[in-house]
Parts: sequence; C-alpha cells; structure tokens
Amino acid sequence: MKSLKRSFFLFVLASFTVALAVAGGIFFSRPPALVLSDLSFDVLYGPWRGLLRQAEASLRLFRPVKKVVLAENAGSEMVIFALEDASSHPWAVLAPYRYARGLRDYAEQHPETPVVVLGGRENIREGQLLSLAVDTRLDSYRAGRSAAFFSRGKEGEILVFQEERDFPVNRDAFLAGLRAEDCDVNPLYMSGYTDYTGYDKLSCVVVGSNAQTFLSRSNAAPVILFSWLDPVFFPENVRLVFDDSPWGVSVEAFRAAFEAGGDPVPSDAFLPFGRIEQAGRIWQGDGLKKIKAIVKEGFAQ
Repeated sequence: MKSLKRSFFLFVLASFTVALAVAGGIFFSRPPALVLSDLSFDVLYGPWRGLLRQAEASLRLFRPVKKVVLAENAGSEMVIFALEDASSHPWAVLAPYRYARGLRDYAEQHPETPVVVLGGRENIREGQLLSLAVDTRLDSYRAGRSAAFFSRGKEGEILVFQEERDFPVNRDAFLAGLRAEDCDVNPLYMSGYTDYTGYDKLSCVVVGSNAQTFLSRSNAAPVILFSWLDPVFFPENVRLVFDDSPWGVSVEAFRAAFEAGGDPVPSDAFLPFGRIEQAGRIWQGDGLKKIKAIVKEGFAQ
C-alpha cells in the first residue's frame, strides 16, 4: 500500500512538473508586451509596486511584459531604438502620452505592431496606433458612490478639488454616483489653490487635482485620491485611490489595442492597505465588501 501511494505521489509530481514546464515554455515563447516608462515615474510610483504590477500583467496576459525605461525628454529616435532593442517583434507597445511623437514614428516603421498611447481625450485609432482615453466618467461615478459611502452617518460637506483645465472628475457622473447611494448632499467644488477654512466640517474629500494645502493639514475626513503616486506618500486618511498610470491600466489597455472599437478604460481603483494596523478600524462590518463592490461596478444607465 505504501509503495502504491508513493508511486501515485511521484506520478502526480511528475505530471505537475511536466505541465509547469510546458506552460513556462509557452509563456516565454510568446512575444512580449512592452511598457515604456521613465526613471522619475519609476521612483515616484514605487519600484516594488511597479515590479508587482509588471508581474500581475504578465500573468493576466500570459506572456512576458517588459519595462523599457527612457529619459522623460527622449526624442523619437531614442524611443524607436529602445523599443527595437527590447524586442524585434513585440506583441504590443504601451506608453504615456509624453512619448506620443516617438510612438507615432515607431508605428509607421512597424505597422504590424499595435501601439497604445495612453492619455488622449478620446479614443482615436489610426491603423495600429491607438490613442486611448481614461474613462473619467466611470471613474467619477465610482468616486461619487464611494464618497457617499464614506460620508454615511456624518454631517458636513463633500469637498472636491479639481482644476478647470484638468478635469479628472466629471461632475454629472460624480453627482449620479452620490444619488445612486441615496446621498442628497450637493458637493462643493474648488481649486486646489483655494484657501478653504472649513476643514473641520467635511464628511469626505475627493482630490482630483493639486491640493497640497489640504493634504498638508491634519484632517480626519476620508479622502478619495486620483493619483498614481506610491501610497507611502499619502496621508493616513486616504481611503481609496484611482490610478490611471500605464501600469494601473496596462492589461485593459493592451486588450483595447486588439479591439475594433473599444471604450475608454477605467482607472485602477484600489484600497491602500499599507497601514495594516488601521484596517480593522477603517473597514468595520461589511464596509470592505461594500466598497470593493462599488469600485468594480459599471455606470448605472
């Protein structure tokens, strides 16, 4: 009996090893996806966080995802050289809008490779070149529902920081999100440079633009932050983050490259769990389950 069990165990172990080897062979034989980045972004995004996102994207796409690092002001020739040096026949390329000119030139020289430029106002496709927009309407709706959730049972304003020229928060969608959670509060919108004094009368704050004055103050109001910065830089009261960086939307962006039409992609909404000691106090009861459900849902038509 022991001999039979041992043989069966060895058979299972051998089968698993073979399956793993075959899967690994297929994985590494597939053309890589390339993500263009720069040193400043890598530092501010968080090196370990970037590596985790890279590994996650590789597993979800089941192919190697390679990071290509350049200077922020790299010209077209350097962009093309770096991408060609990383892979002669990549599966697809993704990069932020600041490299748009270089990516356009690369797409002209490599018409067989889908290229995604992240950060346009709307989705525009020219051959294999896709200018991909972030779905600010859906992000704003999810932020509105989340703000209503964080404000529940509290008195005070819901404050939204944003600039006219840089509108990550769609006001109509944000308001629709509040109302979807039966919140009848009308949010207060203001510039991040406004000297607001009623910080002690806030039930929730949404930061969609520069609000350094607010973030530097000691305040207990829950904060919803639109930012790709490493969460280690955030104040302790940041409860929800919308990350619209290339790493934040990489999988959806690569998939959009192969779709005929394609909608804008939503930001990656995540809960900054870096402060484990606060988790029990912040997410009591079914709060964690509720907020996860909110950020995963689409826009209510």
